[in-house]
Amino acid sequence: MSSFMTLGSTLPLLHVIGESTRRKRSSAPLPPGPPKRPLVGNLMLMGQDKGWEVFEKWSKELASDVISLTGLGQTVIILNSYSSAKSILERNNVSDRPQLLSMSELVGWKQSLIFHPFDDGWKLQRRYIHRGIGTRSALKQYDQLKEVVAAKFAKAIMEREDALDEHCHVFAGDLMLRISYGYDSKGYDPMIKMAEEVTDGASEFGAPGKWMVDVLPFLRYVPDWVPFTGWKRAVREHHSNLQKLVNTPYDWMRGEMDEGRAAPSFASKLLSEKDMTPEAASTVWATYAFLKMMCFHPEIQSRAQNEIDRVVGNDRLPLVSDMDTLPYVWACVLEALRWHIVLPLAVPHMSMEDNVCEGFMIPKGSVVLPNLWAISRDENEYPDAHTFNPERYLGDKPQRSPQDWVFGFGRRVCPGRLMAEESVFIVCATALATLHISRKMIDGVAVPIDLTQSAGLASHPTHFEYNLKPRSEQAKSLVFNAVMAS
Repeated sequence: MSSFMTLGSTLPLLHVIGESTRRKRSSAPLPPGPPKRPLVGNLMLMGQDKGWEVFEKWSKELASDVISLTGLGQTVIILNSYSSAKSILERNNVSDRPQLLSMSELVGWKQSLIFHPFDDGWKLQRRYIHRGIGTRSALKQYDQLKEVVAAKFAKAIMEREDALDEHCHVFAGDLMLRISYGYDSKGYDPMIKMAEEVTDGASEFGAPGKWMVDVLPFLRYVPDWVPFTGWKRAVREHHSNLQKLVNTPYDWMRGEMDEGRAAPSFASKLLSEKDMTPEAASTVWATYAFLKMMCFHPEIQSRAQNEIDRVVGNDRLPLVSDMDTLPYVWACVLEALRWHIVLPLAVPHMSMEDNVCEGFMIPKGSVVLPNLWAISRDENEYPDAHTFNPERYLGDKPQRSPQDWVFGFGRRVCPGRLMAEESVFIVCATALATLHISRKMIDGVAVPIDLTQSAGLASHPTHFEYNLKPRSEQAKSLVFNAVMAS
């Protein structure tokens, strides 16, 4: 009871202090936002499911690309267009990360590159990552590995077609573990499962405004027996999962190094200089979304396969080096990246200084969110944006490539974006070359495909029914021989 009394007495004070501070800062107004409630403002609207769709709706209703939510002394700025996101987030003083108590401190994500504060430690980590996988020349050493893992993906589907989502997880996890630690996974093994659990947990805890403890930190001290504290058990579970994912492959690799049999890997090279656990971006849902859209649009799948047959032929599998000679396949990958946004609200930035942009105040300490989903559906950037159309990136006047924004902005742009692009390309090209995906039929009627996506910091495409078969016996032989040769 005393905790709730404290909460009741604290809310008015926080509201008054926050409003007073904002008035002193500048005469420039905050961006517009939805109606506010007494004491708590409108910040509580932040935690709703699929907020990216709601924020886009508010942006249109308020006739402003930049909108804001405020409450309890905190300001959240939401950027709903490419121009506003680039204008604000390209500034170095908006490169920090908000340290959500649940995510950073209690779970333990603070030291990871993606959530690390903008300081010397972050700059050092990023320098190591850039040196290892941040350039095309650095990535070339992994081309054959990516091609083999893509062939393993196609082989796994041929052997068990009814588990596409699992195969996507295994592909992304296998690639990450092979490159990072030299660990060759055996299908859906414990380390792959660990990575999946941690990714799901990060999605659950990484959304600003979802957890009250991030707004009222004293709630961390409320005893577990108090009602509505189930979140504390979830925090402990995710913390444990994160530590296992960090330590298990690291300890395995250390053992391999001690025995003199460690395979070449990104982490083993770094360990001679500094102990550090690198992180890699997941390509799980980009791959799944690509195949889903190929299933939904058989005419696009057929055209992409014809390009592969013409350029690559049928006596070998696609290579990473084929990317430049398969423009339509690459356009399909780009459109899949635009169509399904894995991080619809990206990873939050935080303003390190007061900023005035487009006549609006962005106060110091504000959480700043680029609404990537709104950018992806912006008719000014992508006419007929709700249509899957790879041709929008081809011709004399191509539309803006999702590469400009889907991996983030400014100093916080994903350092592994080139790895992600090449990985998604090679697995999708290999799948197109060797597999045919089609809609599942029941009594002669195609099963409908739901094109919506899930809620959460990391969003995934909804499940769909499909048929997946090898394109030919020759394609099957190419895949099996590539895996055997590795």
